[in-house]
Amino acid sequence: MKKDGRGLTTEAQRRIDRSRISQIIRDFSLKKGNYLDIEKIREDVVFRQYLREMEFVFHSTWGLFSPRDIDAGSRLLIRYMQVNETDVCLDLGCGYGPIGVVMGRLARNGEVYMVDRDFLAVEYAAKNVKANGLSNCQVRLGNGFDGLDTGKFNVVAANLPAKVGKELLYI
Repeated sequence: MKKDGRGLTTEAQRRIDRSRISQIIRDFSLKKGNYLDIEKIREDVVFRQYLREMEFVFHSTWGLFSPRDIDAGSRLLIRYMQVNETDVCLDLGCGYGPIGVVMGRLARNGEVYMVDRDFLAVEYAAKNVKANGLSNCQVRLGNGFDGLDTGKFNVVAANLPAKVGKELLYI
């Protein structure tokens, strides 16, 4: 029998994956009768968060990392990052932008560059910059430092994925 890295058989992993999907569907009322409600899935996930004693609103969607809530790693980074009000900051691999948006609020007289290689992430990061009323943030599509006008930053933050998704294992 073929087993994965955790010692699970392929069939056992499929059952776990199906169970997780079923739980997501139940948890978020994405069903309409016996079918998935595609229109409900297409709606933005919108949530409010208090970070560094400030309120933020975030828009996200399915397919982005941690779409319903800010993950523990990002929360930890946000809690302890030191950003002064005139700093030039970089959020590398910004996702939908929680780290960069907080940087933008903290560096209110500085600049924040938010970069991601995912089109959808960049779209939502820009939406969150606007939703939080920030004018000092620039969101860019790019791979790493490519396409940045400046190479000098006071603060660089990144909460990059610790492991790749299954899709990349088959490329």
